[in-house]
Parts: sequence; structure tokens; C-alpha cells
Amino acid sequence: MTPMNLPLLHAEIWLLLAACAVLLMDLFNNDPERRPTFWLTQAAVAGFAWRRRPRCSAARRRPMRVRSMRMAPIEVVIDGTNFGGKTPLVARLLELIAARGWLAASASVYREGEVYARWDDDPVGAAATIVGRMQAHRERLTDVDILVWDRGWPTCFISTRHAAARRLFLPLPPLTFVLLNSAAATAKKVAKYRLTPAAVPWMHDRRLKDEISYEQLAQLFPNDLRSFAPTLADDRFDLDLVASEIVAEVAQALVRSDDRR
Repeated sequence: MTPMNLPLLHAEIWLLLAACAVLLMDLFNNDPERRPTFWLTQAAVAGFAWRRRPRCSAARRRPMRVRSMRMAPIEVVIDGTNFGGKTPLVARLLELIAARGWLAASASVYREGEVYARWDDDPVGAAATIVGRMQAHRERLTDVDILVWDRGWPTCFISTRHAAARRLFLPLPPLTFVLLNSAAATAKKVAKYRLTPAAVPWMHDRRLKDEISYEQLAQLFPNDLRSFAPTLADDRFDLDLVASEIVAEVAQALVRSDDRR
């Protein structure tokens, strides 16, 4: 036993000494109903419970205190080209994160209301709408360890080159991951599923250049995002492998966050 863990046994030491005192007192107790022994025993138990109370309550509060001391959830951005499997990847990530015992949540702010038509005429307004939605989720999800975005700043950056619109997303989250498909792969999927320009205009004509834009984005921001290319047949991504690599980086970020507390 060391001096560091001796305080943890104060309540048990109290109970042991109190039991000895009760036994000694009972030797000289002439009351046939042993009432003094009874009340002294009750006092000993009450003293034991009182000494145990601070340690128990501290144990109950500890998880909340550790989480509240982390300044903000770790943010992970999953973005990339069409048909890359972003949403299934987010689902895999949440499963792996939960298996690690971390609390996570996800949000898909671009699906909460389409802003596609505004990028050309009102890029700042479109960006402000997305950023506002993201901030609302941040305020709602302050108790999670990890917040996963299904599309984030890269979608804005390939949709407009307006500096003021892009500036709204600063600072860029360091844990940004992009799935890079080719324009040919997207065109093949568009034809396969018979997706018309009226239904998905961003997958036709000049918006099909998004695939090229994402590749350029990965080259322009090598320190702000990590890109993945398809490794399976038919231009598919190994989502299990990608998710495990992302979770490994998230684990490192959580360690750094805890070290700063």
C-alpha cells in the first residue's frame, strides 16, 4: 500500500475501528436489549456512509468532467466526387467510432436544403447558409467527442472560387478526407442510373468538371486534406480500409486534444 492510495481506504479503516469500538463497548453493556450497542452500530455505519460519499460522487462525475474539459468535438469532414461512397463511409466511421467507446454524431448540411443554384449568383449567401447550418449543429452537439460532416468545405471550394465565400469556412478542419473518383467513372454511373440534367445538373456538362476540381483541390491543399483513390474493381473504394485509416488519425487527434486539457 502506498501513500497515494491510502486515502481511498479511509472509509474502510473507519469501519474497522468503529467495529472494534462497538465490540469493546458491548463487553461492558449491561442492557439486556443491547440498545447502546445498537445505536453505536448505527452511528458507525452512518459514519462509514458519510466517508464513502465523496469518493462515489466523484466517480460518477468524472466522465462528464473529462468531456466538458475538451474545448470542442473533433471535427471530421468526408467529401469527394459523386458516387464515391461518402455517406456509406460516414456510416462505417460511426460504427468504428462507437466500437472504440467514443461518442460521435454526423450531419449532412448540404442535404438540408439545396443551394446548388446559388453558387453562381450568390456564392457568399450560399456559403453563409451552409456555415450557419454547421454552426447550429455544433451548438446542438457540444457533448460529443467527434462530429462527422457528410460534405463540408471542399464542396464549397469546388462550387465557387469567390474568396469571401471560401473565407467563411476558415479555419479549415485538419481532419478532411476526400474520395476521388474520375470524371469517366461519374459519367458511367450517370448513364447507368439514367440521371437526367434536370434531376442532377451538377453531374452534367460543366459541373461534371467537379471530379477534376476535386483533384486540383487535393493538389492545392495538400496539408489540409487527405485524398483516397478507388482500389477495387469498377472504380469502387474499399470503405472498410478507408474508415480504419481515418479512425486511426481521429484517435491521434483525440490524444492531442486530451494532452491540451
